Amino acid sequence: MLGLLARFLLLGTLFFVLYQVQLKGLPLMNLRVTKPLVLIGAIGAIPLNLWLDWKRFQISLDSDLGRLEQGKAFFQGLIVGFFTPQIVAYTLGRMSFKNTAQNGSIVRSGALAGMAQFLITVGFAGFGALYLESLSSPVYLMGWMAVICVLIGVYWNAETFFYRIAQWVGFAFSARPLPQKQKKSLLFYSFLRYAVFSFQFHMINASLGAALDLKVLAVLMLSYGLITLAPSLLFGKIIVRESIAVAVFAYYGLSKETVFVTALLTWLMNVVIPVLYAILILNKRWKTYSS
Repeated sequence: MLGLLARFLLLGTLFFVLYQVQLKGLPLMNLRVTKPLVLIGAIGAIPLNLWLDWKRFQISLDSDLGRLEQGKAFFQGLIVGFFTPQIVAYTLGRMSFKNTAQNGSIVRSGALAGMAQFLITVGFAGFGALYLESLSSPVYLMGWMAVICVLIGVYWNAETFFYRIAQWVGFAFSARPLPQKQKKSLLFYSFLRYAVFSFQFHMINASLGAALDLKVLAVLMLSYGLITLAPSLLFGKIIVRESIAVAVFAYYGLSKETVFVTALLTWLMNVVIPVLYAILILNKRWKTYSS
């Protein structure tokens, strides 16, 4: 309870700092939705984003876990992810206290899904930085390509690292290696999920009257990369992601107030609404089992 209270106090402090440093004096109340149909399109992508995350979980799981248990683990991870870093939610947050034999597969699943999404996000962030800064230097290009190659190598041989880490911490890791074909599928679905996030951001931004061009797309890529690298302290990186997005967009001369509202709405659509849905699903199942 004290830990949760401390998180709320930290949230209030972060919001106060964000307001004083970046938002104070901005005409947020002057923003209007000029294209409601475009905003509805962004809202309509919420189920697609949730479905893609579900598919990523199923592909990376590769175990005999039943569909009901899969659903419980998936929705449980969504709820845990609201209060903890995503990697914790995807791994420890989805573990079962009853069916412990499957926990090795669940931990491997979460780690692989997180690595796949990280690889996609960092890759596009580098491309965005390359476009924005015209970094044609061979050193930069070689450095970026080296990072991507290392990440791909770690991802492709992830089980080896998992086994070594598990032995080091004394965890019984019993999951079999995920077939390479499924790892490719996981990368593909992670790319689609990244595309849905980007689509939602651009649609919300456009609904508030902002222009769409390649510069905005590149800035968004870079912002996503920095947000991914930022520590997740609480509540799905709220305030942290808004602060980074505002800072990066403002650095490249784009509207602070529009991007702040866009980032906040994106968080509501892809963090808060799925968590509320997960609570409803798990509560319904709990009532069914207890009756």
